[in-house]
Amino acid sequence: MGLFSYKRMLKRFYWGYVILGVGFLLVLASYGIRFGYGILIPPMKSSLNLTDVQSGFIASAYFLSYTLSAPLIGFMVDRVGCKKVIPLLCVVMGFGTFMMGSVKEWSLGVFLFALVGVGSHAGWVAIIRLVTMWFKAEKRGRAIGVVNSGYGVGYGLMGLLLPIIVDTYGWQHGWYLMGVFTLTLAAASALLLKEKESTDRRREFRTQEATQIILSSGTFWFIASSYFAIAFATSTTMTFMVAYFNIDLSIDYAYSAGLASAVAFSGIPASLILPYLSDKIGRIQGLALCNLGVAVSIYSMVAIGASLHLLMLLAIMYGIFYASMFPIYAACASEYFEEKSSGSVIGLWTLFYGIGATVSPIVAGFLRESMGSYSPAFTLSAAAMVLSVILLLPVGVDRSKRAVYR
Repeated sequence: MGLFSYKRMLKRFYWGYVILGVGFLLVLASYGIRFGYGILIPPMKSSLNLTDVQSGFIASAYFLSYTLSAPLIGFMVDRVGCKKVIPLLCVVMGFGTFMMGSVKEWSLGVFLFALVGVGSHAGWVAIIRLVTMWFKAEKRGRAIGVVNSGYGVGYGLMGLLLPIIVDTYGWQHGWYLMGVFTLTLAAASALLLKEKESTDRRREFRTQEATQIILSSGTFWFIASSYFAIAFATSTTMTFMVAYFNIDLSIDYAYSAGLASAVAFSGIPASLILPYLSDKIGRIQGLALCNLGVAVSIYSMVAIGASLHLLMLLAIMYGIFYASMFPIYAACASEYFEEKSSGSVIGLWTLFYGIGATVSPIVAGFLRESMGSYSPAFTLSAAAMVLSVILLLPVGVDRSKRAVYR
């Protein structure tokens, strides 16, 4: 009787919640590693004698590989399946991260962080595609928000743990820790992830036809351009935020990393609440609110200077709106386009995101070296966030005109 009750309970259990749990951990690992580099820049610069441009190139290598691989990963998850693709990506991400601890020259760091960039799609394009399979449109914003909250936990934990690890063992062990965790996730993903048949049964998915339909949509291009703008803006701030606080404003390294943790932890509840709000008020309105909030917080960080208490408030504000943008952009993919092609749409949008994110750290590093401050780069980032909202205005709020298969 007990065994029968257990089997009945398992049958009633909705496996989508397991998908959310694994997705949360994948995002935690992916974004913890991505932004962990920004936290490790000061000790790595000192140890390896890196210039601002070289440290920017390492960050850009991540985003360049992330960019070039995004369309391929999007098509792979649509055609091959998330269950097969995600564990493989975790292995690539984990290996590259672990080996970052052995870097002696900045050129090797460029190569290894590029590997990490390819594997990091496990924590966005691939898992978001799986979440859209398991949750209906009216719950999708909340579901993606739950997964996205892993970003805040990952980045926040790195902001707290990495300074301690650096002080006790050295920056290399920070990479080792993140790499081992990610390799463990590869095994967990292989065991726990399951596919679910799409509710969209119009026709067999065809890569070429889907691509033509997506690229012929004006909505695709406006949202893609907006995505490019937020990537350019936030890649500068997230890569050099700790360095800006520590080097430009002369705030203690541990406090600077603590401000980064404030960004991360404030995003955890926000990534659940604001995407849910966008389920009610509309995706474009939700994005306008978030993007403008990020713009104001970035510019204010430059304007107020080294006031620790005000910077803490601005870091929290930035974290609230920053963490909420990405689930809303992701939800747009399956609402303005056919559900079957959502992985491809996110992959193609990620191509635009990656271009902006690749160029941004190099531009920021150049501005820092030529002008002696990160402030011009941060000001440029704030302007790019305002531009991202302007680019969304032609999209409107009508989701009935979806790109469909005829």
